[in-house]
Amino acid sequence: MLRLAGCCLRWAGKLNFGGFSMKKVFKILSLALAIIMLSLSLSSSVVAAETCYSYDGPDGLNPEDFAEANAELIRIGQMAQMQRNERYLSVVHYYQSGQSWSNDIMQNAGLTIGKSGCTLTSFAMIQRYLGGTDDPGQVNVKMGNYACDKDTGFSYTVAATKYNFTIINRLRDETKIDIDTSRSFIIGGINTYHPVLVGLKKSQSVTHFVVAYGHLGNTIYIHDPASGRDYTLLSDYLDEGYNIHRLYIYDK
Repeated sequence: MLRLAGCCLRWAGKLNFGGFSMKKVFKILSLALAIIMLSLSLSSSVVAAETCYSYDGPDGLNPEDFAEANAELIRIGQMAQMQRNERYLSVVHYYQSGQSWSNDIMQNAGLTIGKSGCTLTSFAMIQRYLGGTDDPGQVNVKMGNYACDKDTGFSYTVAATKYNFTIINRLRDETKIDIDTSRSFIIGGINTYHPVLVGLKKSQSVTHFVVAYGHLGNTIYIHDPASGRDYTLLSDYLDEGYNIHRLYIYDK
């Protein structure tokens, strides 16, 4: 086999393409292929690095306190879908990686925003929509030990307190929330001019958070903090096997 390859290479060296021997063409193509493979490898590592690993314990809130508000929100969302409504909210899009804050450490889990700060970064987008001025790095500083607690993760309630917000709607499940309920909840939020913090779960250890900011009928548009993916539709994650398991709406 090696002898055959050597013969082929010697034969290729005799060919000439516009002043370039086949041997040179072969080397150029090999270099180009190596660069492409390296680029794909780096892209995959960026996506993996932005996966948010689950540190998400109880939030201390009573589900019954939100039952009535959630029912009304879901009704609004159902009506909007029936009428094929369209609405998009002006929400700034922040990313976890490739930013000045990406290597900042979140306390007290000791993880970086670039690796595990999808919830914090998503909250930063909502905070800006509600009139705040902080970027994810500044949110991290303000949250202190509650930015990514090793037992409970990002604290939704501390975030509300720090920024003088109120959690007006909240729906959680340890496995998944029914897709029709989730969709109506999210679209109801958007139609009442509130972006929605959406928690997605693929396995016990792999979760991710995004911000739902718009919809056309039952198609939901998101801002994804993971720049390696940068998905634009909620369905992009659902098609990959993620389930919705956290929904939060903040207000001033």
